[in-house]
Amino acid sequence: MSKKTIELTTPLFTETVEFRISSYTNNRNLYVGLSSRDDEGFVEPFTDVTVNLGVTLPPFQAYIKNYSENEGILDFLLKNGFGKTIGERQSDYVEHPLFLFEEERLKEFDEAGFDEYLKRVTRR
Repeated sequence: MSKKTIELTTPLFTETVEFRISSYTNNRNLYVGLSSRDDEGFVEPFTDVTVNLGVTLPPFQAYIKNYSENEGILDFLLKNGFGKTIGERQSDYVEHPLFLFEEERLKEFDEAGFDEYLKRVTRR
């Protein structure tokens, strides 16, 4: 079964992507990644949207990697209704926005991953 795709446009690139929803193993925080398809249709990892700063967060909250090759990811998430910024945290020389994801929007793009994440987060 194919996942729903969306066009990601940032200052650095434009790419058609699929969402991958999961959790980090050490604290079960939300993990969000993006994948793309090569010319032959094979799925390959594209980028990690979230970063794990080692602090356990409430469900559906995550720190966003919005620098370097991910510049523009936060704007993409906001413009496409994936949630809202609710804070930030300094890590080394980088400010990571704390983002509250819209549950239904995540489920729309990766229902199987969303369901697995819910199972894991309820076992905290």
